Amino acid sequence: MPQTAQIKLEYLMTLHADLDPPQAIDAAHLIFNVKGGWVEGPKCKGKLLAPGADWLQILPSGAWRLDVRATIATDDEQMIFVSYNGVIMLAPSGATKMASGGALTQSDVSYFATAPTFRTAADKYSWLNGVQAVGKMVLLSTDPANTLVRYDIFAVL
Repeated sequence: MPQTAQIKLEYLMTLHADLDPPQAIDAAHLIFNVKGGWVEGPKCKGKLLAPGADWLQILPSGAWRLDVRATIATDDEQMIFVSYNGVIMLAPSGATKMASGGALTQSDVSYFATAPTFRTAADKYSWLNGVQAVGKMVLLSTDPANTLVRYDIFAVL
């Protein structure tokens, strides 16, 4: 059967999260606390508030699974909850760095995509309640002195 659907994307925002170094629960479970950050896009600008975190699981296959929850306080004092899952696959350089305890950067990742959804009671942003978004990592550092992640986020049309 031939393809019948077309997917189009509309840029929503860039989300930048400053993170604490991970808490290692065991070799397969890491928790990254979101200690701050920002979002900026054509219809939404604000900052990330505590609490927020990524409960990351490393699967036996080597795939990393994200489970993220965070709160955005917009510059006009509205609250937006964002949650997303995602998948990370390391490049060979990333696997080598992880094995030796080294810090990762975006060049160490071969695939990093997320699927955010939003919830808000704010009339101005209520349109986000009906949006399925996708995100793509554009910046990453697991250096303990500067742990962060940044995504460009798009609405699926």
